[in-house]
Parts: sequence; C-alpha cells; structure tokens
Amino acid sequence: MKKLMIFLGLLGCVACSDDKTEEAPAGPLSPLEVTLNSTSLCRGETLTATVRIADTEEGDALRKSDFTLYFEAIDEGLHCELFTEFPYEVAFPVDRESVTVDFPIKESGFTGEHTVTLWVSAEGRAIEGAAQKVTISDYHYVTVAVKDADSNDVTEGDSFVLQATIDAPAASDLHITLTPDETAAGDAFENLPSTLTIPAGETSAQSGEVTVAWDNGETQEDRDWTFTGAVDNDKYAVRDFTLTRIDSDLAKGDRLLDERWVYDYPERTFYSSATEALYLACPSYREGDVLMTKSTEYGKGSKHPNRTLADKWTLLNAVEFQALDGWSYSRTARNNYGVRPALTANGWGAQNTAAIEGTCYVNNEKFTDVTDDGYLRMWAAKDPGQASTGSGDKTRTFGAAALYANKIGSNTTVPQHTLITVGTRIEIRARIRGALQGFNYAIWLMGNSNNVAVTSGGRDWPDCGEIDIMENPVMTSNVAGTIKTVHQTLHYGTPVDGVHANPTVSQTIEPSEWNIYWVEIVDENTINMGINGTTTRTFTSSDNSFKWAFNREMNPNGLHILLTTGLAAEWSCGELTLDEINSGSWADPQFTALSYEESKSSDLTPRMEVDWIRYWINENYTTAGAGNVNTAGKFF
Repeated sequence: MKKLMIFLGLLGCVACSDDKTEEAPAGPLSPLEVTLNSTSLCRGETLTATVRIADTEEGDALRKSDFTLYFEAIDEGLHCELFTEFPYEVAFPVDRESVTVDFPIKESGFTGEHTVTLWVSAEGRAIEGAAQKVTISDYHYVTVAVKDADSNDVTEGDSFVLQATIDAPAASDLHITLTPDETAAGDAFENLPSTLTIPAGETSAQSGEVTVAWDNGETQEDRDWTFTGAVDNDKYAVRDFTLTRIDSDLAKGDRLLDERWVYDYPERTFYSSATEALYLACPSYREGDVLMTKSTEYGKGSKHPNRTLADKWTLLNAVEFQALDGWSYSRTARNNYGVRPALTANGWGAQNTAAIEGTCYVNNEKFTDVTDDGYLRMWAAKDPGQASTGSGDKTRTFGAAALYANKIGSNTTVPQHTLITVGTRIEIRARIRGALQGFNYAIWLMGNSNNVAVTSGGRDWPDCGEIDIMENPVMTSNVAGTIKTVHQTLHYGTPVDGVHANPTVSQTIEPSEWNIYWVEIVDENTINMGINGTTTRTFTSSDNSFKWAFNREMNPNGLHILLTTGLAAEWSCGELTLDEINSGSWADPQFTALSYEESKSSDLTPRMEVDWIRYWINENYTTAGAGNVNTAGKFF
C-alpha cells in the first residue's frame, strides 16, 4: 500500500515536482492555526484546510499586511495523482481572520489507501497544526471485528459482540450487510446479525450478543469462518474479516476419562451469597470461581453450567470443603490432632457401624481433614484404637474415616442439609491415592427407610435400596493401587434364595486422578449413573422382578450419602482372618511402618480425597411428604 504524506509546515516555496523546496526567509513569528475538515477522505471528496489567525496580540499585528500561505503534499510527489488541482500558494489578505483552501480529490485513477501529510508555511511564521496526516482512499473502509478483543478468536460456547467502525462520521445511515461463507452458515452461530447500521454522524455500530454454538464434541478442531460485507453507499466498502472458532473440546480426552466433559473448569469452586464475603477473603480463592444460587425448589437455583445439562438441572446445594473462618470449617482453628475434621458441627456423622468397624475403628477427628487447598482428605493408618460398635474384642490395629449425611427419619439429631430423593442429581469430584491393598473406597447412598425400625414401616437392607456411585475394592493381589476398576451398582429387593437385585457396571479409569462420579434419580423409575462425561448405565424399575426401592413409596424420606474408606472384610484382603487383618500382617510394610503423624502427609497413606459434592434437581423434585428434613445446615 502506497503511503502519501501531505505536510502543512514551515516551508516557503513548494512545487509538484522534484525541485528542491526552499525555506521561506525568516521573519517575526506570528500565531496561525490550521484545521482540516476531515482526516479520512475518499475519491470525489474535497480536503479543506482552514488557516486562522489566532486571537492574540501577535495575531493583531499579522492582520495589518498581506502574506502568502504555501502548501505541499509530501509522499514521493504522488499528490499530483490524487488531487484534481492543488493550490500551492494562497494569498492571505490584510484584515482577514481566516482563509479556506480546497484540495479536490480525483474520482478515479487510484486504488487502496494512501497516508498523506499536508504541510503549510507562511514566510517563517509559526503555525499550530502545520503538519497533519490524512488518509485518502478509493473507498471509506468499514472494519468489522470482535469488540474489545485483541483478535477475532471466538471460543465455542462463548459469546461476543461484533463492531463495525469507520474513520470519520457518516453523512447518512450506513447499512452494512454481512454474509458468512457456507461453513459458517446454519447453526454455527446464535443471534448472528445479517445487518449492522452505523447511524448518520456516528463512527461505529455494534451487534447484540452473538454466541458460538456448541457442536457437542462432534468436531475437535479450530476453524476459520470468513465473512464478506456490502454497504448501501458506493463510497464505502467493507473489509473481509475472519472469525477463528476455538474448539472448546479440542484439548479434552475420552469422555469417560476427562472430567472437563462435565465442567470446563472442574477445579473452580462454587460459593453462595451466604459465603461470598468469607470466601473472597480466603487465601485459597481463585479467580474464576463461581457465585451460584441454591434453592429447594426446581428452577429457582442456578442452572447447571454444562450446556447439555443446563435445561434439565438446577442447583439445590453444594459441599465445597472450603476452610472459611466463620463457616463450616475454620481456617485458623485445628483440633488436638492438627486437622480440620468433618464432624456433626459441619454436617457429617460417623458411619461407625459394626460392618465397618469389624476390621478397623472409625475416628473422624483423627482421619479427616479439610485441607488448605480446599478438599476433604479421608485416610487410614496403622494406629491401634478401639471400635465403638460390634461385639467381642473391639481393639483394632487400623483406624480410618467413615462419614454420612442426610440420614433423615426417626432420628432427627443426625446431620442433615439436603433431601436426596426422586429428581436429584449428585456429582462428587474425588480421587483415590496411596498404598491401596485391601482398602474399599466407596461413595454411596442408602435408603432412609433403613433408618426406621421395620415395625414402624422401615426396611432392612437390601430392601431399603443402596446406590453405589463409586466403589473401588482393592485386593491384596494388586500392588500399590494397580487396580483401576470402579463399580457402579444398585442393591434392592427382598432376597429370594439369598439373591437380590444388584445390577452393576464396571469401568476401567484412573481413580488416582480427579474424576467426577455422578448419579441421577431421574424419576420414580429411572436412575442414570456415570463417570465424567459418560453415562455408564441406565437402570430402570423394569430391569427385573424385584421391588424397586428408589421411589417415594419405598423411601419417603429419600436417601443419605456415605463416604467410606478403610478395610473391607476378608474378601478384599485375600481371605485373611480378622485376627490377621487386625494384626496388620497383610499390609504393605512401607505403609504400616508409618506413624500417625507421618500418615497425615505421606504419599503412601491410603486415602480418598473429595473436592466437592453438588446436588442438582429437576422438575420431578419435591419435599412434599418427607418429614424431619432440616435443610439449614452450613454447607453452600
């Protein structure tokens, strides 16, 4: 592109040739001011320069005699090709306040944009605005781009605003038509304008919010979309522009293995209006963490941020495991063991049942900790102690963590915060680490009818129903966590010949990395379970002849959630006897050699870590008919 300079300056004689320009003789300095009608013009228009005498004492003196103005357009002499005529010398008569000089631009004969610098001089007199740059073009060019952005890159699922700009105000309304190439047609954009209008007297116009449509993972590549434009004015032209679509799914892996299929940024924390001030003041706050609204009524909370789930699920509650002074977990206070335990005060009870304490004792004050990084750590250690339930000798070699919440029924003192019932989706972000032989890690639900005596209408297991959202039983034959299989299972129905319904699905993943395990109790007859972005199985009440347990009839008070670690029974420990298990003879000697203090930080420590638990509800959710529900717990 040729750049043509037009200078208005301290020059005397000028010419449209290669002749040397001579400076005007020096004289007394007098103030003059130069203004231009526009700095952006196109073919057929006129550049107008107005030279005015300043209203000063020196200006008064200047008015008393004639003098000459000298003009020159500088850029390799090309001004001769741009103007139909060019007045190089113009008289400034005595007693005049100003002089206006026109430089008509040709109607044709040049293309593109030329930057011209115009000079003016007046026999050595000082001039304000003596050298000014002007763009002279074959058209006034309209530039269309993404507003307030460094580039025209737009990300799948994100929104942006298009802006059309011109260099100088339009004399009349400009209607700009935008036409995408065929690859950008159809459903590629939502709310893409076909026309932008720059009003008369303005230099820009912008669209409403445009969204790059999701392709739901159908493609995983960045793409360029080119647009052409037209204007209903022959003095204007629209530059072609390209939007580069950045595929949000490009870096994602397999749907089963990559949690980003559920959340684009799964590490972000949710916080609510109740916790906002405390959370924003917390050192663990991360830019990008999300303010969400919870509710007990469908449609009143925030929509799920996943594009495929947003129309189905709204937020009911969330457990984010953030240590916030003045909230569930104190950031500054720790107990005598040096941890922030998950206890009744912050919504968790000890699942110290005889089944769990048959092989280890439960002590959540010792073996749970909400970390500075914002997740719950549950672990086990060879640390002898006493079980509180079971029969016979209750001395156990190993201690572990086991938690429950939302056990709703005749016992109203147990921790509650959320009614888990028909119409609920639960997501848990968790990972399993350490020397894992013989430990049974589980995230599961149990029907609350099990919390009521059978004589009062309660139900024994498995009739009450159990949902294993994630179970990872690690055997002694598997060295240091080499088992990468997790199970998702339902248990229900009155046993017949010792058999009950236990449909299941197993998946091979990497449990030591963060994964999002989830279950949807969609309606009275349907349960979906999944891992990350994959639905691993859909279970229905028609799968078999056993009585379905996951409806309001069987569990009017819903289900409660359990997080358990530690030793399972003999079957997970290589058929060892309880005495052998309790002696610790089966375990990895590196792990069993750890002291309790060492177990709190060692990478060998068998542990489950939970980043958050989130509860979502659909249109089938209701609290009607459920009793003794306390939803005021300090959670989200």
